[in-house]
Amino acid sequence: MECTWTATIPLNHKTRVLELLRQQSGLRSCMWITGSNNLRVNFRVERQNGIGMIESAVAEAIPGLAPAETIVYMRSHKSMGWVLDRDGRTTGEFVCPPLIGAFERADH
Repeated sequence: MECTWTATIPLNHKTRVLELLRQQSGLRSCMWITGSNNLRVNFRVERQNGIGMIESAVAEAIPGLAPAETIVYMRSHKSMGWVLDRDGRTTGEFVCPPLIGAFERADH
């Protein structure tokens, strides 16, 4: 599963939030953006409760901080086919999913 969150981070908490996010093994990207929610973070988690665990860790480290929005993806098409290691990171090995392979064969 993947999730994206947006949150509003006061600039005086930016360094602490980055330190905390770096400790999360499921972190895939972290962006400072414009607008009322100035942080966008993407995580990959093994189970649905993993999202709550990450949110709890951030809220414990910085009381009062919580995501303004959490978007949960049940499946990520971009990473389909890549073999992942125990930490959820790619091993560099790609196994072509049957549906993609069928389209590629039809073109040749």
